[in-house]
Amino acid sequence: MKIRHLYIVIFVLAAGAVLWMISGNIYIIHKRNMIHFTQSSQSTHFKGADKFVIGVKTGTDVVAERVPIQILTFLQHALNVYYLSDDNSYIGHHFMTGIVKEEFDAKKLLRSDKKISRVEDTVGWDVDRHKYFPGFKFLYEKHPDKDWYVIIDDDTYVFWDELVAFLNSNKERYDPSKDLYLGLARVVKGCSNITSFEHSPNFAYGGTGVILSRPAVEKLLLKLNDCIVRYDKCFGDASVAFCLKFEVGGILLDYSIQSYMHQDMLGPLTSWPQNACRFPITLHHLKPRELQELYERDPLNVRSRRSQNATKLNYEQLFKMYNNEKEEVFEEFDTPLSGSYIKWECPSVDECKEGCRRDAVCASWSYDRYEKWCYQKKTMVKFQPKVNFTSGHIKEHYKCNY
Repeated sequence: MKIRHLYIVIFVLAAGAVLWMISGNIYIIHKRNMIHFTQSSQSTHFKGADKFVIGVKTGTDVVAERVPIQILTFLQHALNVYYLSDDNSYIGHHFMTGIVKEEFDAKKLLRSDKKISRVEDTVGWDVDRHKYFPGFKFLYEKHPDKDWYVIIDDDTYVFWDELVAFLNSNKERYDPSKDLYLGLARVVKGCSNITSFEHSPNFAYGGTGVILSRPAVEKLLLKLNDCIVRYDKCFGDASVAFCLKFEVGGILLDYSIQSYMHQDMLGPLTSWPQNACRFPITLHHLKPRELQELYERDPLNVRSRRSQNATKLNYEQLFKMYNNEKEEVFEEFDTPLSGSYIKWECPSVDECKEGCRRDAVCASWSYDRYEKWCYQKKTMVKFQPKVNFTSGHIKEHYKCNY
């Protein structure tokens, strides 16, 4: 009996020792691999996080695919984070607030018998444009005393330290006590009697983030009901600009931040900023795997700091991460928006490409196979389909020269 009691005491002490040793960490053994998850309590918040309120715009149709990786990566370093969805739900213990729930429920009922093959055809996508006005209202009501109110998409990554550094780079210009509206500039037509892009006010493209100071949010909310009705048919991100300019009056987009915001996917057909030395603040259209890869390079990531990977990531490094395959040539594509600095008669695609390679400032080229013209370009703008054109990048020419 005494021996049995002794065994019990030893077992309890041993179990207690094991629990003490692994406290604060969770270990999962899977296929002989040990995966180590550090509790979120060990993560650090970015400097100035208490001055921001963050809204992540998502939808019932995609939330389970997109939001979890954001929660596990850069969002754990932010405070005051809320998830703006079309219906109430949970991801783990994180609540997704259905800020357009009534409209979502009604449209869901109407479409209940339709087969859906694309995300763009889902009810969540259809009501997505209506999330900005109630979203900013929701964020402000939760925290009416913060400096900055930010809404991003559920496939966006934010380098928080870079955002703070940008806002601190010119404290007079980016004074949060002023009426400020920041983002990557885009224009629209077909909204509120705007029939051409030339007459459209610039609006902050939602995918890379819409940033408002507290005074701008407060003035937006004063006209909220009018703007919801008047701009019901507009894209949600565009409707914010229309409301601030035409209803509130005089608050225009400051797009000085836009070269730090990357709106396209990270592959070879997308655009890249001309200044390869800049450090991105937000990136959009990301897959979960890419969000994790970016987090591996984020200085806020404790594991990244320990492995000495936490060097600031500029556009050249980012480009090389996602364009390290063999150089590609794209048939039936042009780069029409990039602007040519040299145009010359050329007999073949290969000579056009090599002419660009010989010129150190040539980043991309396009060849008109019908007219036999070669266009050399300094920038890497998104490729567009065009008959009789062949185009490509000179990857080694996209670099930071500072």
